[in-house]
Amino acid sequence: MKYRENKRTGDKVSEIGFGSAYIFEVGTSAAVETLRHAYEGGINSLMI
Repeated sequence: MKYRENKRTGDKVSEIGFGSAYIFEVGTSAAVETLRHAYEGGINSLMI
């Protein structure tokens, strides 16, 4: 995973984000599993 530095905070933010506006339509357990898998893959930015 490639990361960029947030110039204001110094945080490292993944270049790939996760669009999560409709994630809970699949149910809580599937949503949590999907988000956990994305995080373990290095994605640390969400777009809601």
